[in-house]
Amino acid sequence: MSIQQQIASATSIMRNRHSVKHYKRGLMISKEEMNELIEIATSAPSAWNLQHWRFLVIDDQQQKEKLLPIAYYQQQIVDSSAVIVLLGDCEAGQEANGIYSSVVDKG
Repeated sequence: MSIQQQIASATSIMRNRHSVKHYKRGLMISKEEMNELIEIATSAPSAWNLQHWRFLVIDDQQQKEKLLPIAYYQQQIVDSSAVIVLLGDCEAGQEANGIYSSVVDKG
């Protein structure tokens, strides 16, 4: 694929992207599918390669309903198969020496 084709493809994806606000109630995503989606998301680069994120998957209907008030009563919270809460580890930098030293030791 030429660079022009790649740019055209990327442009098309960006222009056609939209925010989904309506979900089909009762549709469930399997744990395997959810894990695969999260695994793909975590393959994205992160600052200093520390992967200082955690994912909290909420798929229980009662728990999603508890989220409704803090999500400004957005209907998609309760209609979606699952809500993924992205949590940032503000202390991840403290683990950097342990992560990097093992790589340095390997040459």
